[in-house]
Amino acid sequence: MNILEEIIKAKRNEVEYLKSIPLSFPSSPLPPRDFKSTIQSKDIALIGELKKCSPSAGVIREDFNAIELAKEIELGGASALSVLTDYKFFCGSLALLPVIKMETNLPILMKDFLIDEFQIELAEKLGADAILLIARCLTRDEINRFLQFATEKGLQCLVEIHDKADLEKIKNLPIEIVGINSRDLSNFKTNLENVIQLKSELPDDVLIVAESGIKDRRDIETLMNSGIRAFLVGEALMRAENVREKVRELLGDAEG
Repeated sequence: MNILEEIIKAKRNEVEYLKSIPLSFPSSPLPPRDFKSTIQSKDIALIGELKKCSPSAGVIREDFNAIELAKEIELGGASALSVLTDYKFFCGSLALLPVIKMETNLPILMKDFLIDEFQIELAEKLGADAILLIARCLTRDEINRFLQFATEKGLQCLVEIHDKADLEKIKNLPIEIVGINSRDLSNFKTNLENVIQLKSELPDDVLIVAESGIKDRRDIETLMNSGIRAFLVGEALMRAENVREKVRELLGDAEG
């Protein structure tokens, strides 16, 4: 069993458990923020990811204060936030969503392994503005169904692909935002050329977000040369001593 299969197996158990217990939600959630339009309105858009640990890197940041980090990312000039909500493998928490929504002005992507409509309902109730759908983890029918259900709930979807098989799986579905991940999910190694190659095969009207493996401004410029203008960065930010300045460095001081 590879790490992705292990994660999905654990996620199915987690979802069944959450369905069986009473859950509390904010009584008056903040109104939704437009994830896609906010990103598209910038010449260069950075989605800053709050990630304490990962299966490939272990603990990334010991002094992980999610609220303070979110504020620093916003002050640095990021356009949106990505919040890891998986607990077992990424040290995240669903409870972070409403708190960070209240403490910042940025649209929030709930980053998790979504395998059930129940999780989409949770995302909406907890104040997420967008959700992640990982093509590798879902069938084509599930992706289509989740896209429709999320739209009904007022959520936007970032559909993540890793290779040509994922690309084929999502072809001609009503997808507006595609995240191209440079990470090979079988071994967790990254290769930015993978992003550039897959981007060339997607329609021009799809918003492309480059994910994983972005360490510095040089990586951003490499991807910008291929026409990409939106970037999701987690580990490089979480390892930075000064998160606000790291955001500004990645943006080339164009924002913030």
